[in-house]
Amino acid sequence: MASSPIIFLLLFLIPCCLSSCVDSSCSESTCAVNEPPVQFPFRLKYVQDEQCGYAGFDLSCNNKNRTVLALPFSGEFLVDTINYQEEIVVLRDPDDCLARRLLGGFSLKGSSFISDHYRNFTFFNCSPDISDAYYYYYNFRVPCLSTSHYSILLVPDYAVTPGMDLSYLCSDNWMVTIPVPWHTWSEVTEYISLKWDRTPLCEYCQKHGGSCKYEGDSTIKCPAKRGISKRAKIGIILGVASPCFLGILGISCYLSSRNRRQPNGNVSPEQHARPMGMDGPAIELYPKTEVGDSGQLPCPSDNTCSICLSEYQPKDTLRTIPNCSHYFHARCIDPWLKRNGSCPLCRNRQGSPAKSITDHTNGSSA
Repeated sequence: MASSPIIFLLLFLIPCCLSSCVDSSCSESTCAVNEPPVQFPFRLKYVQDEQCGYAGFDLSCNNKNRTVLALPFSGEFLVDTINYQEEIVVLRDPDDCLARRLLGGFSLKGSSFISDHYRNFTFFNCSPDISDAYYYYYNFRVPCLSTSHYSILLVPDYAVTPGMDLSYLCSDNWMVTIPVPWHTWSEVTEYISLKWDRTPLCEYCQKHGGSCKYEGDSTIKCPAKRGISKRAKIGIILGVASPCFLGILGISCYLSSRNRRQPNGNVSPEQHARPMGMDGPAIELYPKTEVGDSGQLPCPSDNTCSICLSEYQPKDTLRTIPNCSHYFHARCIDPWLKRNGSCPLCRNRQGSPAKSITDHTNGSSA
């Protein structure tokens, strides 16, 4: 019925209007339901305005709806959690092999993040027999870097035991410094915890329902609430929208019932007219030609059948529609005319085949 689009439009617009009035441009956002919430000082690019986050705290969503933080000299990491009270962000490697990223060099240079603790770790490239010789060191094996032919160990400095020589089982070693506050080795290979300290806390602002905003180069503001409250806005919107919606719904029901009571006798026959096709004998009256060995066509520029999109080849049988002189493969146009009775190109309906041929002949002779 004609009023259905109006009802659908209202059902769609009212929730959108409510959400736009309730939510500010700097409200909390996420990449997905299970992802960490993003709020000041962080900003979700392409979702929140630039003023909603502090410089250097831009996050983004990847193609799997995971939250991503890009460090200038270390690349992209997945954001596991964000602790806004402690100002800590926990990062993971997208490929679940953080040790490989650490081996390639990890730097916080140019970023807004720091680490309170650093520890020295040593990578060892060892024989797979390391498990038989020193099972203690085998506990530091990195699965994502090791194979059946060698074992890569990541050993913290505090775990090196005096008197244990790995030189005859391990060929190379590399020392790296990793920002890690824990002593647990498994945490090092799974995630990195970083802090930020260049932004003021907005605890008071957030506790009172506000949202911090970044303005200018170094100014952080918590805009004071102005005007009516959010609850009042919702009440006003519902108070105005509900009567309008009910009124339009009543009008729609009235129009629908009136249309059902109207007789159908005034429907013109043209509304029920359906395109009629041609029978086989009538189609056979249209002239057929066979493409010669030279491939010459009645119209050289028209060398492709518009139905099957194949070029005409020698020995192909063509059928011409007299009224418009368009021609096609006979095997293609015959089924078409049986269903439609019109030219596929110009859509002109064909009259009596005999009359069409006569008119075409008279026109050609003139």
